[in-house]
Amino acid sequence: MVYVSIAMVRVLDEKLDEGIFSFREFVEKFGGEEQALQALMDLYSQGLLDHRGNGEFVVTDAGRRLVEAWRTSGRPEAEPLLDSRIYTMLYASVHA
Repeated sequence: MVYVSIAMVRVLDEKLDEGIFSFREFVEKFGGEEQALQALMDLYSQGLLDHRGNGEFVVTDAGRRLVEAWRTSGRPEAEPLLDSRIYTMLYASVHA
């Protein structure tokens, strides 16, 4: 199962205004390359970021909306914030 953790949302939140961030920044935030790669894969598979090349990533519109919803709801700490089952249900309800 793929899910978006609060730690991932916090990184998106920090980088929302800049928009672009590097793989190295993710390694620093998540404590290792393996953890950073897993987080990036989870975020990418949910459509919350795109790869721009040269180890740079950008927050997508969907990522921005997720961060805005998280901020609006008081920055909840519940884990997971969004998992693939919830995302699939939301996507299906919007595109039905």
